[in-house]
Amino acid sequence: MCHLLFLLALYSLQRCLSALCEAASSSNFSSPASVVRSLLTSLGQLRFLHEKLLDQLTSWMTEHITELKEKDLVTFALTTASLNYVPRDSDALYKKISDELSYEAVTRSRRGGGVSGRGGSGSEVIWLDVVWSLAVLKRCNAEQLSSVLSHDYYNKLLCKDYFKKCIP
Repeated sequence: MCHLLFLLALYSLQRCLSALCEAASSSNFSSPASVVRSLLTSLGQLRFLHEKLLDQLTSWMTEHITELKEKDLVTFALTTASLNYVPRDSDALYKKISDELSYEAVTRSRRGGGVSGRGGSGSEVIWLDVVWSLAVLKRCNAEQLSSVLSHDYYNKLLCKDYFKKCIP
């Protein structure tokens, strides 16, 4: 019985994702970046690799590249890394990530409610996740890598309250 319910749920999910692919590929797809970011986040958190949908969302992001904010770029990097998938025609997005995302940009964005809307707290962890994601995808540059390997950076991480609870 459980196996049948699982197959039914999987079939429904596939139909839903196919419909999303069709919508994203149509010429009048005009969703805001927040919808695309939400779809990317969902796919990444579920660890659900749907190449066609990721390629469509990447195409949309590439077409609207000048409108993307730091949180859109962060979401794209984290999702593609967690799925271990580099979408077709994504070079422009990864170039924008390399050119525009830095620890300072993530911190600045978060102060304004940017990357996750919690102000400046946790910027170090977000930046570490971004660099890890780029490293997994072999898209990390030396400057990004050295930023998280610096003594000052990892001391900030280890001295945060949320890590003090983990370290005896």
